[in-house]
Amino acid sequence: MNWLRYTVHALTRAPLRPSLAVLAVALAVALFCAVSAVDRGLDLMLATGARSDVLVVFDRFQSCPPLSKLPEAHRGALEGMEGVRDVTAELFVISSCSRVTDLVAVYGIEPGKVRSFRDIDLPESEFAAFSSERGAALVGRRAATRYGWKVGQTVSLERLGGLTFTVRGIFTSKTEGLESAILVDLAYLQIATSQPGKVTLCHVRLADPENGGALAVAIDRHFANSKSPTRTASERAFMDAAVSSIAGLVEFTSLLGYGALGLVVAGVGNSLSMSIRDRTREIAILKTLGFRRPQVLRLMLSEAFICGAAGGAIGVAAAWVLIRATHFELSVEGFSFAPALSPSLLLEAMILSVVLATAAGLPAALRVARLRVVEALREVD
Repeated sequence: MNWLRYTVHALTRAPLRPSLAVLAVALAVALFCAVSAVDRGLDLMLATGARSDVLVVFDRFQSCPPLSKLPEAHRGALEGMEGVRDVTAELFVISSCSRVTDLVAVYGIEPGKVRSFRDIDLPESEFAAFSSERGAALVGRRAATRYGWKVGQTVSLERLGGLTFTVRGIFTSKTEGLESAILVDLAYLQIATSQPGKVTLCHVRLADPENGGALAVAIDRHFANSKSPTRTASERAFMDAAVSSIAGLVEFTSLLGYGALGLVVAGVGNSLSMSIRDRTREIAILKTLGFRRPQVLRLMLSEAFICGAAGGAIGVAAAWVLIRATHFELSVEGFSFAPALSPSLLLEAMILSVVLATAAGLPAALRVARLRVVEALREVD
């Protein structure tokens, strides 16, 4: 007898119970993929978004760093300090400083220096058009996709007071999160937002990356008695502090993802146990016909395996479609990241669903495999 054909027949003969088990597995796997992708997306943003040779200088008393305000004159003072290789100033304009899923963030940058501090890739013609036009913008690929913007389109952001710009280029970046950014000329953004001479922060490129800690202390000491004292940190520390409010939540939800896989054990284990109880006479007849314990065990575990594989495939597909189709992103304090739904994560979810489903069916399968024919017939009666 073809064991696979028998297993499929056993599952489809009374489809309600195995269908519910498959649905439970699918929901658990989809949840696991979603929360794990968010966790990995945050880790990827922190890993790729910070350079080891850059310090960030911002307002000491601002709890939300992207809302800090420093005089642009701080840049000149920083350029004259020993150990500083280069300095650039940035102005952030964001729609919210809290945790949101659709944060609009515009960065006022210095076009001549942006490529020294930011990893952006776009055609030279588009960068030249941006650099030569005061009211132009470079838009990250994800932002352009989410809002449907095209090169040459004029955009007005009502959520930012009607800030208007013309998209002159769409860039890609290896830095996770940067592709959600909108870059405009610093001077233009200062005028458009009525903040002349103000910047959010300064990026300081170190002449010697090993001297970052000492230079950070020297910078803060230099501005300690000014009207705008500073707090200086490495770019990684700055990003860690900015996203700390959401990092704990993301870590907790990732634990929930693994907890959700417990549904696989509960759903498949319960389904197979009830299925075996209803088919005790049938299993006794199989043993009477000469089926040995390993063969009966394989038949029972095959049902759990198929439930796990089918539910895993459905859950993985659902998570992929949901995340890709909605262009879902999380944003906090000017930093945005998308769930990192990689092939390795999807493969891990599939393997876990199959392994856990098979393990869930093992106790019931062992019990029936060890059952004697006489005991099985007596149990039915």
